[in-house]
Amino acid sequence: MRIGIEEVSSSCTEALPLLSLNHVSLLCRSVWESTRFYEEVLGFVLIKRPSSFNFNGAW
Repeated sequence: MRIGIEEVSSSCTEALPLLSLNHVSLLCRSVWESTRFYEEVLGFVLIKRPSSFNFNGAW
């Protein structure tokens, strides 16, 4: 089941009281597009990921 942004926005009445976010693992179609969204829209900061990983991803 997929939820659109509009559905989430209209059902949420207040923001979560988060101070930080440590780790999230999500499957996505495009690592580049997802990274851009998290940086530009949500203000996340990309950090260096271990070079031992042999698959696409972003931290």
